Amino acid sequence: MPFFDILELVELIPSLLTTNDLAQCVRVNKSWQAVFTPFLWRCIPGTSGNETRFCELVHEDYLAQHHRQPKNEEERKFSVLSKYGPWIHELTLSSLNDRLGPAILQNCPELKKLTVRFMSDACIGILAATLRSHLRKLTTIEQDGFWVQNTDSAMAEMLSTCHAGWKYIRIPVLGVHSVDALIKHCPTLEALEVRETPGWSSSHMHQILSSCPKIHTFATIVDGESRAAHETHFLARDFIDFDQTSNSLAAWKSESSLKVFRAKVMGIPRPGVVPHDHYEPPPEKVLREAYPGQSQELQHRVYERLARFSHLEKLQLGHDSRDVGDEFLYIDGDVDYQYECLEMSLKSGLWILEGLDQLRVLNVMRMETRIGVEEVKWMVKHWPKLQAIHGLNVDRDEREAGQWLKQECPWIQVIPFQEFF
Repeated sequence: MPFFDILELVELIPSLLTTNDLAQCVRVNKSWQAVFTPFLWRCIPGTSGNETRFCELVHEDYLAQHHRQPKNEEERKFSVLSKYGPWIHELTLSSLNDRLGPAILQNCPELKKLTVRFMSDACIGILAATLRSHLRKLTTIEQDGFWVQNTDSAMAEMLSTCHAGWKYIRIPVLGVHSVDALIKHCPTLEALEVRETPGWSSSHMHQILSSCPKIHTFATIVDGESRAAHETHFLARDFIDFDQTSNSLAAWKSESSLKVFRAKVMGIPRPGVVPHDHYEPPPEKVLREAYPGQSQELQHRVYERLARFSHLEKLQLGHDSRDVGDEFLYIDGDVDYQYECLEMSLKSGLWILEGLDQLRVLNVMRMETRIGVEEVKWMVKHWPKLQAIHGLNVDRDEREAGQWLKQECPWIQVIPFQEFF
């Protein structure tokens, strides 16, 4: 019995092959061509050659349909997009212009993932219109590459038009109207990555993370980026979300699904912490305890919230948000440095995170932490899959911890703060 007759294999085998493998299979004979050609068209990758050729085909097709009459009925029926478009599931384009944009999207009814490098307001408008009428299965939108400041209302309208429910969103900037539209998709959302969040509040972040039962990635600070102009953080009280009725933390729907957490948690008073002798923040901006022991209490509860994410693999509370090529900007006391943060010491309650045995990466970059040798020994013991620690303050009190890791655990990557120049 040929494997073509087994539907499960027809779906499984092609999905395991590379584009080159699929191209070879298509050339075997007509039967193989019929089976493998749809899979060859499922993903139009973002390499310049593939995209250029795809756009050329679309352009030729557009001209054929709009600028000359077909020679015969057979030619009238033939169209590159009408023939291959329904097979496309993933598509990467530089942009969407007014002429070809609708022609492309309207002929890809099975499209599930769209990546656009340059997304202007006009592009967003085209996408919103086709989402309403044609793209009923699109669940992933990415803006990958050059970006401009889009109108928040245009982005919010586009996010509101999704029929299937957004699963994955990676867009550099989402404003307050956009996040309100996004929150409606919490039941289906699996990953959210955004760099700038103008107008967001801590409660917006709380509402998303507490209401998404399927989310595995939550990122409001992005790896390897320069400083964001608008970066929202969790306030400790919102992140803790303490329920007075049950006298415990409120249950969040994301507790069993979250694997990547990249966000700042602030609003924790740190008595005894003195701002570094540089520029910011001035001493009067340092948060003070409202009552003795408040810092310890808040830190314990923040640790408790983090501990509930039992499948967490990447915990990024800090961010190296400055250009590493500019030494002048690398100062301890600038606006990005966190003072109102977790101490990350055993004394402060780090031991509460004992159950995060899937953790691979810890990032505490540009945070006023107190990680000593005892702390890193504890991490190595209780986080057996640990691969990297970012942000040890090796120019001050965490130097010994970094040295111990390099000597005793060379397989763990140590990326210390202040070792870039």
